[in-house]
Amino acid sequence: DRKSLELVLELAHAQFKRIPAKLSYEGLVQLASVCLDYDTTGLVVPFLDAWIKPYRDHITRPGYEQWLLVAYAFGFIDDFENISNRLVLSCTSKDGKCLDSNGSALTGR
Repeated sequence: DRKSLELVLELAHAQFKRIPAKLSYEGLVQLASVCLDYDTTGLVVPFLDAWIKPYRDHITRPGYEQWLLVAYAFGFIDDFENISNRLVLSCTSKDGKCLDSNGSALTGR
């Protein structure tokens, strides 16, 4: 994702005026993927609390299954265990794929 990669590069180059105060849920998931791909999780840690706050209470609700990637990328161990346990019990398997509440395959990255 171009926007997420730009955000990581802005953080790496201390362009803090360009850093958004909020991220969409989709933007947070994409950022987690970029951080895993480029091993840049440490750059975003100081900003995570503000970015995850709007979604923290919703992560076990249908539609937030991709939080599993966010939890994995940013080391939220309790969230990862909670979501993975829920998915094991509730996801629908079709052709060997785990589907989210919208019927889309969870692809991870």
